[in-house]
Amino acid sequence: MAERVTMKTIAGRVGVSVNTVHKALTGKPGVSEQMRERIVRCAEGLGYRRNANASNLRRQDLVVAVLLPSPEGEGHYYFRYLWEGIERYPREADNAVVLDCRPYPTGAYARALEELAEEISQGRKVDGMVAYAPSDARSLELLSGLGREGVPTELLDGDVDLPNNIGCMVADYASAGQLMAEQALNMLPSEPQDILLLSGDRQMSSHAKVWEAFLSTMAEHAPAHQIREIFGAHSEVDVLRKETKSALLSDPHPALACSVFAVGTEVLCQALRESGLAGKVPAIGNDLFPESVEALKAGVLRNVVFKDPAGRAREAIETLCSYLLWGQRSSERAVVGDVDMVFRSNLAQYCRHVGIPYS
Repeated sequence: MAERVTMKTIAGRVGVSVNTVHKALTGKPGVSEQMRERIVRCAEGLGYRRNANASNLRRQDLVVAVLLPSPEGEGHYYFRYLWEGIERYPREADNAVVLDCRPYPTGAYARALEELAEEISQGRKVDGMVAYAPSDARSLELLSGLGREGVPTELLDGDVDLPNNIGCMVADYASAGQLMAEQALNMLPSEPQDILLLSGDRQMSSHAKVWEAFLSTMAEHAPAHQIREIFGAHSEVDVLRKETKSALLSDPHPALACSVFAVGTEVLCQALRESGLAGKVPAIGNDLFPESVEALKAGVLRNVVFKDPAGRAREAIETLCSYLLWGQRSSERAVVGDVDMVFRSNLAQYCRHVGIPYS
């Protein structure tokens, strides 16, 4: 059976973006006549057929519900950049997309899903949804119910099998953990050392995968090193601060400190400063945000693992809208984003990418 020709197929043949193909085939401005003719000829040659249902949908506002953790409070270290990526899409795309943003506080995901399901049952228009991957049974049940009711969903930061799931956008968390471990090994002497690790919340798949990869890499290459772990995440920040500072002040203090998640990175930076060990105990963090940028510039952090949450979120909503508008669907269910190691020497370029001021 021949593969269905989509706008993405045409874009690949011509060497332009899907948005350019969309403009050319729908008669919208922003494309030269020469390029428009080239795209039309390619479409005709491939036997492209427009989706009538998608064409009807384009005449209306496309309503996309977005359910992600709140960017307020502790969420500003990481989740604010997911929201930034989501909100970037309508500004950059040529589509009439209306975002129905529903940020929820820690522990309130199921309640936010219940409210959305109730509103949909009462007639609220929702064409699709970008949602955070569920980590509890009730949220999974509610997301599955919305899928069965006909709401297509693109997941962020996790891969869960759901009805009507278009796909998921995740960081390469295993590579993030391995990269952090490899850099740790570069910084440590060969004889056994004590390492402090802020391990996050093992119920969150993103934390757990970084944590598992870090431990397995260290165990494989330097099993003699002793790793002291501190567990806890967003709802336990006060306890996390106390335990981290206490661990740093132990005798002898750790030879290296690491965090697998954003909030833990900020907690670690604060504890290093308060204990007088900033710059004396090398530290590796995860995720770029204003505080980690300043810590890297000041030498409190040696490195930061960058997973580009804004770029991932931007791609997630674009994937969903491409499906809703043009029937396009990725050949891969899970799209895995790249991770990089940020040093002080290349920090400026990553700040520009994320939108964090750098001076």
